[in-house]
Amino acid sequence: MSLRRAVFPKGTGRDRFWAAYLRPGLLRALGHGRLPPAAVAGVGVSRSAGEDRAIRSILILKPDHVGDFLLALPAFALIRRSFPDADITLLCGPWNEAAARHAGAFDRVVTVSVMAPSGAQRPAALERLGIGAFDLAVDLRVDEDSRHLLGHLRARYKAGFASVLMPDDMTLVLPQPPHQDMGAAYLQHDRALMLQLAGAVAARFAAADESVAALERMVAAAGDPWALLPGRVKGPLIVVAPFSGRSIKNWPAARFAAVIVWMVRELGATVVLVGREDERGEAAALERLTAGLGVHNLVGGTRLEEAFALVALADVFLGNDSGLAHAAALLRRPTVALYAGVAPVERWQPLGPDVTVLRTEVACAPCGLRHLTDCVHGHACMDAIPVGTVQAAVQAALRPAAERVARAEVLAVGP
Repeated sequence: MSLRRAVFPKGTGRDRFWAAYLRPGLLRALGHGRLPPAAVAGVGVSRSAGEDRAIRSILILKPDHVGDFLLALPAFALIRRSFPDADITLLCGPWNEAAARHAGAFDRVVTVSVMAPSGAQRPAALERLGIGAFDLAVDLRVDEDSRHLLGHLRARYKAGFASVLMPDDMTLVLPQPPHQDMGAAYLQHDRALMLQLAGAVAARFAAADESVAALERMVAAAGDPWALLPGRVKGPLIVVAPFSGRSIKNWPAARFAAVIVWMVRELGATVVLVGREDERGEAAALERLTAGLGVHNLVGGTRLEEAFALVALADVFLGNDSGLAHAAALLRRPTVALYAGVAPVERWQPLGPDVTVLRTEVACAPCGLRHLTDCVHGHACMDAIPVGTVQAAVQAALRPAAERVARAEVLAVGP
């Protein structure tokens, strides 16, 4: 064990004192410390909001040979199961029309000889079909010769395997398999590759029904969550989870306090703090910063299902990267989540119809660090998220979903 670990054991108050005061001073004395401004590119705001984000119409492109089409049947079935209420159109060659109509996965089958050598794969061939616009278009052909067709289709979202022929507005792209002899590697078989794409489409766009059902059962088992709240709830109910189990993923408590003060005084909100038993000490410090405002501190005072039940009541959920943020998103609550540069946000952001993720574009992310005391850049990824940006995100989340952006987008927000 190092001397530092012996004197400042991980997770203790002494460790936090080391991280907050001693270590930054030592790094500055040695000429290290915070990233230069050029390496901190401002705050990114990823939004997905509104019921209009639901996928109601899908176009699947499979202008392929008979054998390739038969290998795609499991992928067709997976998309059908994942989007049971969507209207699904298949675009295929006329030689596969009979198999397509017996597959039971499509509401409409449109045929076009886009693989014929006669030049029929020109965009005009698609335009003559008059197939309209779709929420989602998926090119299930593994080889790239149909990928350019996505550029001539009207669809809010487009998915397929990577190719130089694909349009610039792709939403979901899977890497092409390597062109080499993989022997018996099943995962490189076209059937497995198409299932991977179908699964990625379902993971990105389909409702997570199984996850939601499990959460709803937990909420139902919690009893009456209103009984956990002393007194009458006034104004919007905002549930705040200011901790995450790892200090390196936490926005500074003083800034949470500033946002809470604003929410109570300016929005007339009722604020409830939730968290784990081992976060009681940090919550008590935050409670002192918001004394006299009537904030309900339930950190460590609820079972997990009770915390989920409180989240399910919220007009807005605000918190760091944590399980409670994922629960709020899946329970379809307006969710504002603050993400550190520990791991790629694209892999771990909450999934739901009404989510705003705030994170800073920093040169050192993703760092993969587990402890704040291991960060040599002054926690730049969280320190650069300003109070005003979080306030704006909360205020936007309180507006009816119909008034908000109904598609995923990334905006540059200055400090």
